[in-house]
Amino acid sequence: MEALKILTVKELGHDWRRVGLNIAAIGTIIFAFTLLYSLGESLGSLALGPDISRNLLVIEGDLADPSDATLDVSAVEAAQELSPKTVGRVSPMIFRYLRINEKLIQLRAAAIEDWPDIHHLTLSQGRFPDGPGEVAATESVVSELGDGLESVVTIFGTEFTVVGLVELSGTPFSSIWMDLDEAVNLFGPNRGYQLMLVEVAPGVDGDKAKASLEADPRISGKYHVFFEDNYTQRNTQALNDVQGIAQAMSIISLLAITLGTYNAVSLRISEKERQLAILRVI
Repeated sequence: MEALKILTVKELGHDWRRVGLNIAAIGTIIFAFTLLYSLGESLGSLALGPDISRNLLVIEGDLADPSDATLDVSAVEAAQELSPKTVGRVSPMIFRYLRINEKLIQLRAAAIEDWPDIHHLTLSQGRFPDGPGEVAATESVVSELGDGLESVVTIFGTEFTVVGLVELSGTPFSSIWMDLDEAVNLFGPNRGYQLMLVEVAPGVDGDKAKASLEADPRISGKYHVFFEDNYTQRNTQALNDVQGIAQAMSIISLLAITLGTYNAVSLRISEKERQLAILRVI
């Protein structure tokens, strides 16, 4: 057995360039497989089914990323002018992204009184912000900051203190929540809002409320009106599609690893048939 090990090492060292290239090629395929498999698993964890909601979501065009959208104040006024018997509260939102320790975090700003009922926020620890310089965050953000409640996070050059730990029903994304007025003061009024949620009044047909919004000239042709759960399901389906592609590519990579290893070994054996025969005789 010891002699076999010595011969194997010498054989590998005899043509080290080819051995190195084979190892590099197979290693690259293994890395691609690991990366694609991890991507597929991550997307699968994000593609969670949303809770059923009768809220209406108004957003510019057909954008999947709310941070790219712009919602004019006139659209908010159009929703607010609908009959109280048709819609309840109207909640415009500012939506941004920021990085904490190289992790992408959603920054959402809405009126605090709308958080529990319209935005489905549940307070699990601490309290909701009630003054300047205070925000709430999901558990993953607080863990990333490392100091628990009372952690300090810098948002666009301004420091804020996390005073509440919140859970966002149906959405696994890490997020920081800020009062709408605080966000307007931070970002300025020029860009405006990114989207708004409109609460359908109890007992009102949601399709009727949706049609009323879409008929207003300040919204028609400029913005799309979705049921909130339908919009989330659409984005979830997009994640599922990308997950399927990633998983398919990872399976192809796994087959490439198998075939590549088999090909490298078979080629080496075919080239060394004479030497192997002599070794068998010896």
